[in-house]
Amino acid sequence: MPKTEFSSPIDGARNNAPPMRTLPRFERQSRHYPTAWPKIGGAGLQTGPTNVFLSEEFRDRFKPGEKRRAYAGACPGLAVVSHSIALPNYKISTCGFDRLQQRFFELNRDGYAAWRYVNGVLVRQDGFNAWFPTHLYPTVRPSPNSPVVADARSILITLPDSLSAKMFDEKFDALTRLGAIDAWSMTEDGRQHCAALGVDSDELRRHTVYPGWVTSPAWELCGFSTYSGADRLIAICEQILADHIGVAWTPALR
Repeated sequence: MPKTEFSSPIDGARNNAPPMRTLPRFERQSRHYPTAWPKIGGAGLQTGPTNVFLSEEFRDRFKPGEKRRAYAGACPGLAVVSHSIALPNYKISTCGFDRLQQRFFELNRDGYAAWRYVNGVLVRQDGFNAWFPTHLYPTVRPSPNSPVVADARSILITLPDSLSAKMFDEKFDALTRLGAIDAWSMTEDGRQHCAALGVDSDELRRHTVYPGWVTSPAWELCGFSTYSGADRLIAICEQILADHIGVAWTPALR
């Protein structure tokens, strides 16, 4: 039976490059403040690399299907929010493999997350019509033969043919939601952190207003580092795929 293998345009460069240095790993905290960041995947998420995708079990079961991208979106307005609470925040989501540019055009046209409540009144703030996919900098080496590959501004994901994009996105959203800043702002840690900085926690509970004044909460804004957060984003995608295929995802010895 043929085996499934994955590669990316940068695999050749990786093969000829010196081994990636594994950076020291620390519990990330808010700059200048002891508050632990809300983290996508939850505090207990393990990150890679893993050797599970080299196993005969995985290679025999995995049949390539649809492709997706995961990304971290940034904009000037969200940068102001991040600065005000001394926590980096990005929009963490997915889109079709060839829709990254179109997706950000849509976010800018809609002014995603531009609205918040001030004294009970929905108010639009500036800076939320210039969204772009930010660079990602994973700190651990890639998992060999992984169907999840880091690109400069997104994570490329090859789904198994038995996993639809809708099913993948539901699992992805549930795990990234564990790092959502709107939910965190309503916890004791979140409220205390905002109060210490003199920030109204409502600032973190943002909305998008669509035609017809249909209001939707911006649930995809998450505490996220473009370094350790990129590791977590890859691990989330890999673990969803491994779980669906029925193989155990475990980190390799580093």
